[in-house]
Parts: sequence; structure tokens; C-alpha cells
Amino acid sequence: MKAPPVIRGPARQKMETVAATKTLATKTLGPIQLAPGVQPRHVLAKLFVAFVAIAMLSGVSLLNAYLLTEHLHLPRGQQGAVTGDLSLSGSSHRAATLTFRQSPGPAESREDAFSPALQV
Repeated sequence: MKAPPVIRGPARQKMETVAATKTLATKTLGPIQLAPGVQPRHVLAKLFVAFVAIAMLSGVSLLNAYLLTEHLHLPRGQQGAVTGDLSLSGSSHRAATLTFRQSPGPAESREDAFSPALQV
């Protein structure tokens, strides 16, 4: 039985570099394995921005009556109609935006199209 050939010189260095790159390229955030090049701080920053945006949107909807009364000087009798119109236009805008969103190509899966930074 022959022994496997010994690789020396630049070819061996290249193999070691490729092996080291493959093992070091992926990082984890808890049980989630991240895609190569994505740092845990990238995911944490995205989550922070999402939480802040949700809090701001919730605050605006809770302060709707105050904003209409104090800043736009709208009488209370008209606030219901204006709020309904704003809700309808916002829903229509979201539906139109999501309807015309570009769908992923045949080589991509749905999960990769919506969240390329996370690979579970």
C-alpha cells in the first residue's frame, strides 16, 4: 500500500490558508450561524434599529389624537375621519409596495431572499 503524497511548498501553504479561511469565515450569535463576512455586531445593530423603529411607530399611533389636536389644530369631530383616511392610505401604500417587490430568482430560496445575513 502506497503512502499518500506529501505536499510541500506554495501548494501546501495555499491549502492551509484555504482551510483556515473556511473555518474562520463564519461566526455565530448564540445558536445562529452567520453567513461569511457577517459579524455579530451587524445583527445586533439591525435588531436594535428594528426595536427602536417599532417603539417609534407605536408611540406615534398612541399620540395620534394629541398630534392632530395640538399640532394640526383639527377639531375632535373630524379626527376620526382623518385617522381612517390615514390608515387607508398607509395600508394601500404598504400593499402596493409589497405587491411590486422583486421576487427572488430561481436559484435563490425564499429564506435567502428575505434574510441573507442569517443562516440557521
